[in-house]
Amino acid sequence: YSMKMRILICYSFEKIDPVRRKQFDRKMFGTIEKTHKGKYKNEIKGLLSDKEFRRPVRSVIIFDEEQKNKVLRLLKEFSARTEAYKVIPA
Repeated sequence: YSMKMRILICYSFEKIDPVRRKQFDRKMFGTIEKTHKGKYKNEIKGLLSDKEFRRPVRSVIIFDEEQKNKVLRLLKEFSARTEAYKVIPA
């Protein structure tokens, strides 16, 4: 983990159905889909899947400051309430 400035975002959804929540998770973090009982694997890239980030608890993400606008835009797309903080690595 490098010494760059980090952003910590806490987010929550008012009332979100499980299908919409899964769509958010896929767009933000990516996923690996398996078909034919695991014979085929397809990796779907998310916004942060190629980036360095941490998820200490659910609905909290810590990531590089450069990604802030993209992450906030995606959270806004899903009508999430957010609080963002700058974090200095220890």
